[in-house]
Amino acid sequence: MSLVQAKCTNCGANLNVENTKDAAICPFCGTPYVVEKAIQNYNINNSTVNVIDTVVMQNGYTPQRYLENGITQIRLSRYKDAEETFMKMSKDYPKDWRAWYALELIKCWARGSINIGRFSLLVPKNIREQIGDGEVYRESDVMYELQIANLDLDSVPSRYAEKKERLENEKAKAEVRIRSYREERDRYLVIIGTYESKYHKKIIASNPNPFEKNTYLDAKEKLSLRDSFIETELKRIKSIDDEIRNLRPQMKEELKECSEKCERIKKQLGNPEKKHTIAYYFKILEESVH
Repeated sequence: MSLVQAKCTNCGANLNVENTKDAAICPFCGTPYVVEKAIQNYNINNSTVNVIDTVVMQNGYTPQRYLENGITQIRLSRYKDAEETFMKMSKDYPKDWRAWYALELIKCWARGSINIGRFSLLVPKNIREQIGDGEVYRESDVMYELQIANLDLDSVPSRYAEKKERLENEKAKAEVRIRSYREERDRYLVIIGTYESKYHKKIIASNPNPFEKNTYLDAKEKLSLRDSFIETELKRIKSIDDEIRNLRPQMKEELKECSEKCERIKKQLGNPEKKHTIAYYFKILEESVH
């Protein structure tokens, strides 16, 4: 099997392909491509220092013109205008990574945070090397992992609070059922007591009543069932109480594990908070113009 370098004809991602195949699917954008065309695309795009299409389109805008306009709009905080500019650029020059990069950067400004993981998919490897900052993108997966770990850490108290609330609701429902069973039990005891009192006074013997006897037997059976139901609910309440008591130590243990995970990831990155900012990535876009 012989692997050669190629470039996706749709998203511009760098690929390693088998030159014996006729077609394949890009692992980045999921688009099928002809292997021969992808290899030619790589050779054409890498014959110059920069991967920029300088052909002037029908509207007379080159990538350079789009970039200068869009960057100026971002500096003036006109993010909507900048988004429209880079959307047009992405349609006229779909292989120019900077249009997609800028659009993702504008989204970051809108939500006030950086989705680091997206940039590693948008920017081709050879471009990363050309801007001299390949390490940033190799760290992107770790940065994304850190974001997820921080979200997990923040969600621990709320998750346990929700679990405690759910258990307390279950306990309250069980207590309501017990009260209902006990009320029914008391009614059955009255029926049983009345019948047995008549029997002992020999009222039943002198004046037998089949309906009263059947009611008595039915009450005894239901009384036994209610006793069984009450016992089951009491066991459930005890189990819920045990779960609630164990929630706090479990939460502390999970918080500890999440905190340790965050610290381990941070050690891999040094000090990402100082390095990876929106302004930092905007500088990369500015430098790509020259």
